Amino acid sequence: MSQQDVLRKRITFESRDGRIHYAYHEREEVPTKNHLQSWKVFQTEGVIPYEVAQEGEEAIETYAYDVVTAEIAKQKARDERISAFLRNPDYPVEVEYDGILLRGKIISGEDSTVTVHLDEPKEYQGEKFVIFGFGAAMAGHFVLDAEGSFSEHAIYAAHRLLIEIYEREKNGKEHESFAEILDRLNR
Repeated sequence: MSQQDVLRKRITFESRDGRIHYAYHEREEVPTKNHLQSWKVFQTEGVIPYEVAQEGEEAIETYAYDVVTAEIAKQKARDERISAFLRNPDYPVEVEYDGILLRGKIISGEDSTVTVHLDEPKEYQGEKFVIFGFGAAMAGHFVLDAEGSFSEHAIYAAHRLLIEIYEREKNGKEHESFAEILDRLNR
């Protein structure tokens, strides 16, 4: 069965308010590291124009197929642009903390996760991430906003992550001698 035939079979039709409506729904599984399962959903629906409906079954099916194909292609192209951005956003973030300017970048936004790298101060470089999971979504917190840019919540999380990286690396350097002691104690 061709890809065209598969798409045609996924288009459903129903009568509502004296009009013929069509709908299409496609769910694509996405590899994930941080979630049990993840999908991308592409869907569209609409009304068959009365003139087309009068032409019969083949015209209705052709019209729906053409409209669905064009809309789903647009959705997939937008999704690919967003996915490419999230794979390597190189998005600068900075925050002042205890009188020190922390500079870094959001280096990934894939898999509903914001990953940040602290660049400066150089002696405290490191990475950390936060997952925007189900609870975040229920609270209305997402990695991206409606325009496809990082949301206010993601940027706020990135600022917090810069501080957490700085604190972790600073404490690690200040207490390096503990690591040696703990290593000897745990032999």
